[in-house]
Amino acid sequence: MEEENKALSFNLLGKDSVGKKEITSAAVELSRLLDEGEISALLLLKKFKSVEKLMEEVKPFLTKFAIKEVSAHGEKVVALNSAEYEIGEFGTRYDYSTCKDPKWNELKAEVDAATKALKEREEFLKAIKGHITSVNEETGEIIEIYEAIKTSTTGVKCTIK
Repeated sequence: MEEENKALSFNLLGKDSVGKKEITSAAVELSRLLDEGEISALLLLKKFKSVEKLMEEVKPFLTKFAIKEVSAHGEKVVALNSAEYEIGEFGTRYDYSTCKDPKWNELKAEVDAATKALKEREEFLKAIKGHITSVNEETGEIIEIYEAIKTSTTGVKCTIK
């Protein structure tokens, strides 16, 4: 229980004025506690995963009300609680398929075909174990094709039940 209390002592959500300095200090202290074995990495991972899930679920509603609140201040940028808030357009995308531009349609078809061909070739290359010998049908050149090098990062998956 003491371990859980140490992790909970970094409840930044309960404070109104948390800036970069406080976040950095909390990160350094949590890293120290993990390094010294004073808190469980799995407990902290679960807590962070819980906050992530909470944010995913609340964000659409939070954004709607935050826009309303910033707008109520009547200023372009609102400085409050060690942060600046500004309404803006983010993740702007364009749908070029509606332009009816034949050149764009042609280029898009070429890109789609090349992307599909590349994925098919990558699947072929992924299946190679060691290497294979191939002959270039156009030039007759003998080519050694080697297996793709697989890289990954080891981590821990945390599933909230």
